[in-house]
Amino acid sequence: MNTEQPSPKSALPTGPFGLRLLRLCGLLLANPGLSADDLVTLVDSSRRTVFRHIRLLRSAGFIVRFDNERGGYVIKCGPRLLVHDLPAAVADEETHRDSKLDALHAEAES
Repeated sequence: MNTEQPSPKSALPTGPFGLRLLRLCGLLLANPGLSADDLVTLVDSSRRTVFRHIRLLRSAGFIVRFDNERGGYVIKCGPRLLVHDLPAAVADEETHRDSKLDALHAEAES
């Protein structure tokens, strides 16, 4: 069953793809200067997907730049989100997902 809600064309995606995108954004906010290779490892996806996420963030109005001094990406701001709240939003989403998984496992064991 698909629980993703339709969204306006300009909105960021939802579901697992959207969660990875938010996670990448939160990582860049908390750790400015992460390289593409760092992001591949931390987000657990391919380089191509990391670059796709960066392009999507830029197209949504976020300022994402490569910082030569830091050797990685830096995110400045976004038009639709309070960027300082983003890591908490990602953590809440992951906690919600983990709770649902725990409930499914408990149901399967009974």
